[in-house]
Amino acid sequence: MQLINPSITIYGGDVTSPQIRPPLGLLYIAAICEQEGHEVRLLDCMTTSMDHVEALPDGGIRYGLSRERMMQSVAEFMPDVVGISAMFTAFSQDAFDAAQIAKEWNPSLPVIFGGMHASTLPTEVLKDNNVDVIVLGEGELTIVELLNAIAENKHYSEVKGLAYRGETGDILFSAPRERIKDLDSLPMPARHLIDMKFYSSVAEHEPDNYIMRHPYTTIYTSRGCPGQCVYCAAHNVWHHRWIARSSEDVLNEIEDLIKTYGIKEIHFLDDNASVNRGRFIDICRGIIDRKLEISWACPTGLAIWTLDEEVFKLMKKAGCYKVCFGIESGHPDTQNFIRKKLNLKRAKELIKTASDLGFWIQSTFIIGFPYETREQIEASIDYALSTYSDFVNFLLLCPYPGTEVYEIMKKENLIPLHSWNYRNFGCMMSGFRTLCGNTNVTADQLADYFNEAFRRLLQTRIKRVLRHPSIMLKKIYSYDSLRFFVRIVWNVFNVAKVILFQGVTRAGTLKPVYSSTVVRKD
Repeated sequence: MQLINPSITIYGGDVTSPQIRPPLGLLYIAAICEQEGHEVRLLDCMTTSMDHVEALPDGGIRYGLSRERMMQSVAEFMPDVVGISAMFTAFSQDAFDAAQIAKEWNPSLPVIFGGMHASTLPTEVLKDNNVDVIVLGEGELTIVELLNAIAENKHYSEVKGLAYRGETGDILFSAPRERIKDLDSLPMPARHLIDMKFYSSVAEHEPDNYIMRHPYTTIYTSRGCPGQCVYCAAHNVWHHRWIARSSEDVLNEIEDLIKTYGIKEIHFLDDNASVNRGRFIDICRGIIDRKLEISWACPTGLAIWTLDEEVFKLMKKAGCYKVCFGIESGHPDTQNFIRKKLNLKRAKELIKTASDLGFWIQSTFIIGFPYETREQIEASIDYALSTYSDFVNFLLLCPYPGTEVYEIMKKENLIPLHSWNYRNFGCMMSGFRTLCGNTNVTADQLADYFNEAFRRLLQTRIKRVLRHPSIMLKKIYSYDSLRFFVRIVWNVFNVAKVILFQGVTRAGTLKPVYSSTVVRKD
């Protein structure tokens, strides 16, 4: 079997390039397939993104392997099955292009899709005749049974957790697959199938990376989140159940990454790593007790209700240097609507505590929920700027298909369905633009709020550093932390140039920063 992580096409003049990270989902799939005796090759089209950047006729910028080299790779391996990751709706066209290439090489080759986009919109995905079957949700057990079924010429209906086309072309679903309860039973990701040094090298030279030490990599310690947030699409895969690996299993993986690959920094990519406070504390204590020399961060956020000064101190001692707070709104009414229901006073106190202990603090806020008023948006921005967050990520709402907020906005006629294609969705995914207003504010007005929020953020943070330099000095305690600080200043300067001198508009008409020339080095 050949597993493919497709190229990525970005639209809307986004000033960032895709991050190059090991495709952990595919590596888990590869590991269990190898364990069951299948030969696996992984083709990560993104590993050539620094060498191949192509301007497309529709205004997109495609990063990754060219069609010719992708076809060459498939032909060289001659797989009997191809599995393609279709994680994000905005980039789904790239997955369909990969499926087309596989079918061009061999029209009878079974093509399997998996990932969040495929699991969320299986009926839409299967309209493409190059896609034969979709693995819904968690894939490890399903893919093994599916490969055996294909080898034995069994019908898809005999395998749980699939979507496929019937003989008359209608979309059918097999029985649902239960979640894996014991994640420790899964083999470690098949990192031997990729060049770990390459990924570390690319991450080190990314202009907008927020990584303190290298070599660096990522891991998952849990799957899912028990939250009910209306804007989150993760529940399409994991539902609302959080299942974690044991602290011992996590610590063993960290130790192996240090010994085998020389890793010095790890980012936990869990949707919510600290739901079980005791387990999270055990991980911190295990890093300390095993004397694991590692820096780490949780860039996708933690369960705020589990945090306090005790936990922060353990995190700090265990090597954590950055904490992300997913606040999303600083107004209580909006908090209730999105069903996050944070205690905003408590969250602000926790941010201050973490900052005083020397953590770098990142917080995220979303502007443009369906019923937000001007007053609520302004209050949310004021709240965000009043916290001790070093980085505040303001994002314009992107209503992902399969989320409750998407259905609400569709019902309120807030989504321009006549222009709802992957290109426009990709523009929204950049976080710098929107096609949608809400019931109280137009899309152009939301863009104005976004611009103003970033301008005020830049002003307030510069003033704070000048007036209270001790805040920064607590965070700069080594050569690595000093270099990290310099990189942050440089990145902030580059973002500020875009926001202050170009701004954003409803249509996402940021001045393109890329040449229209096609660059090829492959």
